[in-house]
Amino acid sequence: FYDRSDPLYESVLALLKELGYDGISSRGGIELPEVAQEIDKNGLRLFTVYLGINIDPDQPAYGKELTDAVEIMKGSNGILWLFFTSKKYKPSDPAGDERAVGIIREIADMAAQSDVRVALYPHYGFWVERVEDAIRIVKKVDRRNVGVTFNLCHWLRVDDEKNMKPL
Repeated sequence: FYDRSDPLYESVLALLKELGYDGISSRGGIELPEVAQEIDKNGLRLFTVYLGINIDPDQPAYGKELTDAVEIMKGSNGILWLFFTSKKYKPSDPAGDERAVGIIREIADMAAQSDVRVALYPHYGFWVERVEDAIRIVKKVDRRNVGVTFNLCHWLRVDDEKNMKPL
């Protein structure tokens, strides 16, 4: 939930509360502070924030939107859902692991100080495309507040349903 230009924006939040939802997710970005205030005003909790990380060595890994999200979620035990992009590395390419691990450790340490967790979000067509990629990287990161998100839609794009139970 993040589109403040939607004419139903405020009524949707009230409806979610009325229907018994405890909270919602949002995307990081310039509107996150205002969105978070509206979520709070409606008695809801911001559970997760979805943000992109760039692992290309010649590009900034992340921007102010990530540090803003950590600050907004401070003390919430919320989760940063991180997806990973790269023009240099193809999806699932372990050659990008070293750079990604360093970035994730930096984010994890910052997030831990604010009681925020980090989850790698496997996304079809992105550098971390498969759940196995995320698990491989999380093991290398070796931080207590870093885990993996499982998104059925993206997983089904890259795997077969018969492999779900072992995963």
